[in-house]
Amino acid sequence: MRPDPYRIILSPLVTEKGTAQRELPLRKRFLFEVAPTATKLQIREAIEEIYKDKKVTVTQVNTLRVKGKFHSDVKRGLYAGQGGYGKDRKKAFVTLKSGDDLDAA
Repeated sequence: MRPDPYRIILSPLVTEKGTAQRELPLRKRFLFEVAPTATKLQIREAIEEIYKDKKVTVTQVNTLRVKGKFHSDVKRGLYAGQGGYGKDRKKAFVTLKSGDDLDAA
């Protein structure tokens, strides 16, 4: 059974780096936040399934894991050094075939 593509692709990321990659003249790269357990093959299939009406072809998927930042709880009245971590995330740079485009933002 194939996993739901909307559980693999969580959201498009709109950042300066992602916008600059999207506007490259020769190849289109889009940045998405994906499930931490998703593989590159699952990400490729999910993008092609979500945007099947635009008939996009994914040529390359690069992934990047981001560790959660430490947040101090001094503002809540706890001692310095006490706190917790934000959630870990996974990003995917998806490269499309030349000529393909999608409105991810």
